[in-house]
Amino acid sequence: MTFGFGRTAIAPKGEILDTYDKLIPLLYAAGNSTGGFFYNNCLGGTGLTNALVFVRIAAETVFKYIYAH
Repeated sequence: MTFGFGRTAIAPKGEILDTYDKLIPLLYAAGNSTGGFFYNNCLGGTGLTNALVFVRIAAETVFKYIYAH
C-alpha cells in the first residue's frame, strides 16, 4: 500500500488527536499514517514531504520534553 486516505488526525506539531480532537500526549504521526493532507486526490510528493516535516517537528518537541524533565 502506498497511501491511505482518512488516516490518523494530527495537530500542527504532529501530535495525534483522539476521536474527540484532543491531543494524545507524546504520541506523534508522520508520513502516510496521517490524514488530511491530500487535496483532490493529488498525491505528488506529499507522502515523503509530510514524513520529513513532521518527523523533524516531533523529534524537536520530544527532545525539548526530555531535557525539560
